[in-house]
Amino acid sequence: MRLITLFLFLISFKICVVGQNNDFRTIQKFHRNNKTYKLDEINSNNYDSIVILKLDKQNLKRFPKVIFKLRNIQYLDISENNIRRIPCRIKKLERLKILFASKNKLKKIPNSVTKLDSILILSANDNGIKKISYRIGNLNKMISLEISGNYLKKLPKSFSELESIEKLHLQGNKFKELSIDFNKLNNLAYIGLSSNELTTFPATIGKASRLELIEAWNNQLKDLPESFSELKSLRKLILHENQFEKIPKSLLELDKLQEVTFFQNKINEIPEDIAKMNSLRVLNLSRNQLNALPSSIKQLERLEYLILSENNLTEFPIGVFELNRLISLDLDNNQISEIPANINQLRKLKILYLQDNKICNIPETLFELPELQYLYLDKDKFSTEEQKEIKEKLKDKFVYFK
Repeated sequence: MRLITLFLFLISFKICVVGQNNDFRTIQKFHRNNKTYKLDEINSNNYDSIVILKLDKQNLKRFPKVIFKLRNIQYLDISENNIRRIPCRIKKLERLKILFASKNKLKKIPNSVTKLDSILILSANDNGIKKISYRIGNLNKMISLEISGNYLKKLPKSFSELESIEKLHLQGNKFKELSIDFNKLNNLAYIGLSSNELTTFPATIGKASRLELIEAWNNQLKDLPESFSELKSLRKLILHENQFEKIPKSLLELDKLQEVTFFQNKINEIPEDIAKMNSLRVLNLSRNQLNALPSSIKQLERLEYLILSENNLTEFPIGVFELNRLISLDLDNNQISEIPANINQLRKLKILYLQDNKICNIPETLFELPELQYLYLDKDKFSTEEQKEIKEKLKDKFVYFK
């Protein structure tokens, strides 16, 4: 794994968990305060004592009937079985708060599930679900819904009534449009929409004022609605592998945005107004069609990770030399032929990727970078003697010639 990938993962994790970890705390609390039972531990003497029941990976084809005698059960895990349907009798589990049913063979989320008024977390990823009950909006206490990896093409209207929802996992379905009215989803902090066929977002997306993280990579998105500018809590936006040709104007108003990924789009120009995004720490524009960066890039004073690999840059982006917090700069796979002497202004730089360019000289000032730890260069652009000299000048550093 490239070091920058690891660094980005750590940053992503830190940003990602903010505002969307209530479900994690809920699960932890259950395990801390209750004993976990398995199927062979159930008997008539403990029916009323069982709060947590784990039946995952048991090769079950249906719900065991004994489950419906557990009047106080609140946590049920039936994931990774071969269950084809959720029976009507599940509505008898009136205290059920957490239901894990991922990796089964379910075809729908039936009406009976919408009778579970106490449900906080419902997970049904990786089934064959094509339909969700039109009454799903009845689950108005639910904070987390996971229905990724299914065959859903549309959502029922009542979906917009999930007023307590904080996390929505809708990745890997068949959505071409998202029929959600976000007006009442005031608690939504995370939405995952990756690997669908979306061409746009609903105009009401801006009403989800607490959204902190949106993942919508691998779709057919070309632009974002103007209402995106209202997402003042948004901190991380992942839009790689789409069809963007420019950075949407609506993003330029989001002054809390810390990480933006437009990897593998068709962007050929960065607006001067990008300077407005002054909270950015991570900007990934690799695999686009950029020929240059605007001078205003220097105003992104908090930027730490700048990824510009696999573009059409012919010159080192001059504006980056004023990015005093820059830790990692990735310029691999461009057409750059020279490193400017003022590279030594990047006093915090630890990682510098310059492979697959036309660089055949290293300025002496590069060796003055006090924090540099990793340097990546082209093997065929430097003689054996030059490689040896560079490594000698960067003792105790990692210098890799590809």
